[in-house]
Amino acid sequence: MTGDPDCGYHKLLEKQVTQQLLHQIIVKLGRLLLSHPQIWHQSLHLHDALRNRASPARLFKLNKILVKAQKDLIEEWDWGGMLKVEAKEIPVDLSMWVLSCFDPIRSELAIPGRGSIPVNADSYTQIFGIRNEGTSVCYEMETEPIKFMNEEYGIESGSAPDFSDWCKMIADMGRAADVKFLRAYFAGVISCFVSPTTSPSISPKCYTCIFDLNQFHRLNFAQFAIDQIIAEVKKIGVKKKSVCCCLHHLVILYLDSLVVDELVQSEEECPIRAAAWNDKLIQAVMRKDSKGNGEFGKLRVASSSIEPSFIFMGFFVTCFV
Repeated sequence: MTGDPDCGYHKLLEKQVTQQLLHQIIVKLGRLLLSHPQIWHQSLHLHDALRNRASPARLFKLNKILVKAQKDLIEEWDWGGMLKVEAKEIPVDLSMWVLSCFDPIRSELAIPGRGSIPVNADSYTQIFGIRNEGTSVCYEMETEPIKFMNEEYGIESGSAPDFSDWCKMIADMGRAADVKFLRAYFAGVISCFVSPTTSPSISPKCYTCIFDLNQFHRLNFAQFAIDQIIAEVKKIGVKKKSVCCCLHHLVILYLDSLVVDELVQSEEECPIRAAAWNDKLIQAVMRKDSKGNGEFGKLRVASSSIEPSFIFMGFFVTCFV
């Protein structure tokens, strides 16, 4: 057997160092764009995407107008986790960094020097309590469901209802806790949070999956949400320059995997992990996790995989390279 036995090791080390340097350059470029809006808007328009399309702010607004009977009905349909999301905002800096760590091929967060965190349907159940079981979600525009929703909710043909108007319509239902309310709520949650639209409106694509509520109860929205994250990240820089998926899941999943000193409720105390993380706690952990150079990843990951993972720039490579 010939050759230097250390050659393979040195090549592997060189590859890891190169990827880490590339990761630093990409994150710093992202922060530069954030600090110069004129460059940002002329290039990827991603700041708006993160702020408007993947923020829990609209979900919070929707939940705020509900009465107890309506919340009880949502709980009966196993979507109560969406009522418990505590954070009202999604930190742009952390969101961008987490996205830079997401590998859509392996479906994991590969944290430099810390290992990897699986991003799968089970993790979505862990964060939001949405069941990981059932059949695939059909998320396409179909004639019959669109016609039904237009007639049921007085939607003008060919238009997508504005999210604010949709919330007002639900508020005008008063204390009604029936199937009409339930469809309206699911349409709002899916369009603003589970699979956010490119504009602040209700997506007609969601009509197909809420048209038949008996069938809706059998759909696997945990897997659907993960599939949307993977698909959207893969398309960035190829077909589109924004991301429309449940980014809040990646952020909370990452934070909840860290070893922190802050008093965070345990899984026994708070099974829905999105309910354990409010804005104040997120900011506190962000400060401790910051490396001071525009990156995060300073804290230890408690639930990483055994083998360290190289960073696959699923998000930023497709955008910048």
